Amino acid sequence: MEKFLDPILLKERFIFKGTIDQLSEKIRLNNNQKFRTEWSAYNRFQFFAKWSLGTLMIKYFPGATDGIKGFAELKNIGDNKTVVHLKTKVRIE
Repeated sequence: MEKFLDPILLKERFIFKGTIDQLSEKIRLNNNQKFRTEWSAYNRFQFFAKWSLGTLMIKYFPGATDGIKGFAELKNIGDNKTVVHLKTKVRIE
């Protein structure tokens, strides 16, 4: 089953030129754009779409779900570089 769903799940990795603190600040300054974040640790956060018709999630009318949600994990890899791992999980609905 996992092989079947793998192509539709987000599993992305990129390098940010800066520290975790710098990336955190950049995200905080842009947090009111098309997504919002909830930090669970210094180097982990969840990101949520502000709206999604497929999950009946609209800015001022939240449905029964969180809408489109993803997970991020950050790791410093040397001087002024951070690896960002983004992923989503299978949704029950």
